[in-house]
Amino acid sequence: YMNIGCRIIKDFTRPPKELVRQFYDLATSDLDDTMSRFGAVDHSITPLKKYTRSVVGTAFTIRLPHGDNLLFRAAIQYTKRGDVVVIDAGGFADRAVAGEVTAKYCKARGVKGLIIDGATRDSAALAEMDDFLVFTKGVSPNGPFFNGPGEVNVPIVVGGQIVYPGDIVVADSDGIVFIRPNRSWNSQRRLRPGTRPTYANSKKRDPATRIGSMKN
Repeated sequence: YMNIGCRIIKDFTRPPKELVRQFYDLATSDLDDTMSRFGAVDHSITPLKKYTRSVVGTAFTIRLPHGDNLLFRAAIQYTKRGDVVVIDAGGFADRAVAGEVTAKYCKARGVKGLIIDGATRDSAALAEMDDFLVFTKGVSPNGPFFNGPGEVNVPIVVGGQIVYPGDIVVADSDGIVFIRPNRSWNSQRRLRPGTRPTYANSKKRDPATRIGSMKN
Protein backbone atom coordinates (compact mmCIF):
# COMPACT_ATOMS: atom_id res chain seq x y z
CA TYR A 1 0.00 0.00 0.00
CA MET A 2 1.69 3.23 -1.08
CA ASN A 3 -0.79 6.12 -0.90
CA ILE A 4 0.55 9.12 1.00
CA GLY A 5 -1.05 9.05 4.44
CA CYS A 6 -1.94 5.37 4.13
CA ARG A 7 1.26 3.46 3.43
CA ILE A 8 2.62 0.13 4.59
CA ILE A 9 6.27 -0.38 3.76
CA LYS A 10 6.69 -4.03 4.61
CA ASP A 11 10.45 -4.20 4.97
CA PHE A 12 13.52 -2.00 5.33
CA THR A 13 17.25 -2.33 5.89
CA ARG A 14 18.02 -3.29 9.47
CA PRO A 15 21.46 -2.75 10.99
CA PRO A 16 23.65 -5.80 11.61
CA LYS A 17 22.81 -7.60 14.83
CA GLU A 18 26.41 -7.33 16.01
CA LEU A 19 26.15 -3.54 15.82
CA VAL A 20 22.94 -3.46 17.84
CA ARG A 21 24.52 -5.71 20.48
CA GLN A 22 27.22 -3.11 21.09
CA PHE A 23 24.55 -0.90 22.68
CA TYR A 24 23.17 -3.52 25.08
CA ASP A 25 24.96 -2.24 28.17
CA LEU A 26 25.07 1.48 27.36
CA ALA A 27 22.93 3.90 29.37
CA THR A 28 20.76 6.48 27.65
CA SER A 29 22.35 9.21 29.76
CA ASP A 30 25.81 8.34 28.43
CA LEU A 31 24.55 8.04 24.87
CA ASP A 32 22.80 11.40 25.11
CA ASP A 33 26.09 12.94 26.23
CA THR A 34 27.66 11.78 22.95
CA MET A 35 24.78 13.43 21.06
CA SER A 36 25.57 16.92 22.42
CA ARG A 37 23.07 16.23 25.22
CA PHE A 38 20.34 17.00 22.72
CA GLY A 39 19.24 13.59 21.47
CA ALA A 40 16.87 12.26 24.12
CA VAL A 41 13.13 11.87 23.66
CA ASP A 42 10.95 14.27 25.65
CA HIS A 43 10.54 13.31 29.31
CA SER A 44 6.75 12.99 28.93
CA ILE A 45 7.26 9.52 27.37
CA THR A 46 8.09 7.32 30.33
CA PRO A 47 8.44 3.62 31.16
CA LEU A 48 5.18 1.99 32.22
CA LYS A 49 6.98 0.91 35.37
CA LYS A 50 10.50 1.24 36.76
CA TYR A 51 12.34 -1.35 34.70
CA THR A 52 15.67 -2.59 36.00
CA ARG A 53 17.04 -3.18 32.52
CA SER A 54 16.97 -1.53 29.12
CA VAL A 55 15.46 -2.44 25.79
CA VAL A 56 17.74 -2.27 22.76
CA GLY A 57 16.60 -3.06 19.24
CA THR A 58 15.71 -1.82 15.80
CA ALA A 59 13.02 0.80 15.22
CA PHE A 60 9.89 -0.37 13.40
CA THR A 61 8.03 2.91 12.92
CA ILE A 62 4.30 3.58 12.73
CA ARG A 63 2.40 6.85 12.35
CA LEU A 64 -1.22 6.83 13.52
CA PRO A 65 -4.04 9.37 13.55
CA HIS A 66 -5.61 10.48 16.79
CA GLY A 67 -6.98 7.48 18.69
CA ASP A 68 -6.88 4.98 15.81
CA ASN A 69 -4.71 1.87 15.53
CA LEU A 70 -5.90 0.12 12.35
CA LEU A 71 -2.50 0.44 10.68
CA PHE A 72 -0.72 -0.75 13.83
CA ARG A 73 -2.75 -3.96 13.78
CA ALA A 74 -2.10 -4.39 10.06
CA ALA A 75 1.63 -3.85 10.49
CA ILE A 76 2.40 -6.34 13.25
CA GLN A 77 2.73 -9.18 10.75
CA TYR A 78 5.73 -7.42 9.20
CA THR A 79 7.72 -7.01 12.41
CA LYS A 80 10.81 -9.13 12.96
CA ARG A 81 12.60 -10.52 15.99
CA GLY A 82 14.63 -7.79 17.66
CA ASP A 83 12.43 -4.91 16.52
CA VAL A 84 11.06 -2.24 18.84
CA VAL A 85 7.73 -0.82 17.64
CA VAL A 86 7.87 2.98 17.79
CA ILE A 87 4.54 4.76 17.34
CA ASP A 88 3.88 8.40 16.56
CA ALA A 89 0.30 8.82 17.76
CA GLY A 90 0.48 12.60 17.67
CA GLY A 91 1.09 12.86 21.39
CA PHE A 92 -2.60 12.41 22.19
CA ALA A 93 -3.07 10.64 25.52
CA ASP A 94 -6.88 10.64 25.77
CA ARG A 95 -7.37 7.41 23.77
CA ALA A 96 -5.16 4.33 23.79
CA VAL A 97 -3.67 3.02 20.55
CA ALA A 98 -2.14 -0.10 22.15
CA GLY A 99 -3.04 -2.55 24.89
CA GLU A 100 -2.64 -6.12 26.02
CA VAL A 101 -3.85 -7.74 22.78
CA THR A 102 -1.54 -5.84 20.41
CA ALA A 103 1.37 -6.16 22.85
CA LYS A 104 0.99 -9.95 23.00
CA TYR A 105 0.87 -10.19 19.21
CA CYS A 106 4.06 -8.15 19.03
CA LYS A 107 5.83 -10.20 21.68
CA ALA A 108 4.89 -13.44 19.92
CA ARG A 109 6.79 -12.19 16.85
CA GLY A 110 9.91 -11.42 18.87
CA VAL A 111 9.35 -7.68 19.23
CA LYS A 112 11.21 -6.39 22.30
CA GLY A 113 8.96 -3.52 23.31
CA LEU A 114 6.69 -0.60 22.50
CA ILE A 115 7.44 3.12 22.52
CA ILE A 116 4.36 5.28 22.05
CA ASP A 117 3.99 9.03 21.74
CA GLY A 118 0.39 8.53 22.80
CA ALA A 119 -1.55 6.37 25.22
CA THR A 120 -1.83 2.71 26.16
CA ARG A 121 -4.38 0.80 28.21
CA ASP A 122 -4.38 -2.55 30.09
CA SER A 123 -1.46 -1.09 32.01
CA ALA A 124 -1.45 -3.73 34.76
CA ALA A 125 -1.24 -6.56 32.24
CA LEU A 126 1.46 -4.79 30.23
CA ALA A 127 3.54 -4.17 33.35
CA GLU A 128 3.52 -7.89 34.13
CA MET A 129 4.78 -8.98 30.70
CA ASP A 130 8.23 -10.53 30.90
CA ASP A 131 10.89 -9.42 28.41
CA PHE A 132 8.60 -6.82 26.85
CA LEU A 133 9.07 -3.18 27.88
CA VAL A 134 6.52 -0.43 27.27
CA PHE A 135 7.17 3.31 27.20
CA THR A 136 4.19 5.60 26.83
CA LYS A 137 2.97 9.16 27.21
CA GLY A 138 -0.11 8.16 29.20
CA VAL A 139 -2.71 5.59 30.09
CA SER A 140 -6.39 5.75 29.16
CA PRO A 141 -9.19 3.17 29.30
CA ASN A 142 -10.63 4.61 26.07
CA GLY A 143 -9.99 2.10 23.31
CA PRO A 144 -8.88 2.87 19.76
CA PHE A 145 -10.94 3.19 16.60
CA PHE A 146 -10.16 1.05 13.56
CA ASN A 147 -10.70 3.43 10.66
CA GLY A 148 -7.20 4.45 9.55
CA PRO A 149 -5.34 5.95 7.83
CA GLY A 150 -1.75 5.67 8.95
CA GLU A 151 1.78 4.97 7.74
CA VAL A 152 4.21 2.14 8.47
CA ASN A 153 8.00 2.30 8.26
CA VAL A 154 8.30 5.95 7.33
CA PRO A 155 10.20 8.67 9.21
CA ILE A 156 8.19 9.80 12.24
CA VAL A 157 8.56 12.18 15.18
CA VAL A 158 8.38 10.81 18.71
CA GLY A 159 8.93 13.02 21.73
CA GLY A 160 10.49 15.71 19.58
CA GLN A 161 13.01 13.39 17.90
CA ILE A 162 12.97 12.16 14.31
CA VAL A 163 12.99 8.38 14.04
CA TYR A 164 13.76 6.43 10.87
CA PRO A 165 12.95 2.76 10.30
CA GLY A 166 16.08 0.82 11.23
CA ASP A 167 17.36 3.28 13.82
CA ILE A 168 18.96 1.72 16.87
CA VAL A 169 16.66 2.14 19.88
CA VAL A 170 17.97 2.33 23.43
CA ALA A 171 15.42 2.87 26.20
CA ASP A 172 15.86 2.56 29.96
CA SER A 173 14.52 4.01 33.20
CA ASP A 174 16.01 7.42 32.35
CA GLY A 175 14.55 7.76 28.87
CA ILE A 176 14.96 6.96 25.19
CA VAL A 177 17.44 7.72 22.41
CA PHE A 178 17.40 6.82 18.72
CA ILE A 179 20.69 6.39 16.87
CA ARG A 180 21.20 6.35 13.12
CA PRO A 181 23.27 3.23 12.32
CA ASN A 182 25.52 5.18 9.94
CA ARG A 183 26.23 7.66 12.72
CA SER A 184 26.62 5.17 15.55
CA TRP A 185 30.39 5.26 15.32
CA ASN A 186 30.47 8.60 17.16
CA SER A 187 28.84 7.06 20.24
CA GLN A 188 30.90 3.87 20.01
CA ARG A 189 34.15 5.82 19.65
CA ARG A 190 33.47 7.98 22.70
CA LEU A 191 32.03 5.30 24.99
CA ARG A 192 34.14 2.34 23.87
CA PRO A 193 37.67 3.55 23.08
CA GLY A 194 39.40 1.16 20.73
CA THR A 195 36.17 -0.16 19.19
CA ARG A 196 36.40 -0.64 15.46
CA PRO A 197 33.66 0.83 13.26
CA THR A 198 31.32 -1.80 11.87
CA TYR A 199 28.50 -0.11 9.99
CA ALA A 200 29.69 3.47 9.88
CA ASN A 201 32.00 2.87 6.92
CA SER A 202 29.16 1.46 4.82
CA LYS A 203 28.68 3.13 1.45
CA LYS A 204 24.97 3.36 2.16
CA ARG A 205 23.93 6.89 3.08
CA ASP A 206 21.22 7.46 5.63
CA PRO A 207 18.01 9.23 4.57
CA ALA A 208 18.81 12.38 6.56
CA THR A 209 22.04 12.84 4.62
CA ARG A 210 20.32 12.25 1.30
CA ILE A 211 17.56 14.73 2.10
CA GLY A 212 20.09 17.34 3.13
CA SER A 213 21.97 16.97 -0.16
CA MET A 214 18.97 17.28 -2.46
CA LYS A 215 19.06 20.20 -4.84
CA ASN A 216 16.06 22.41 -5.55
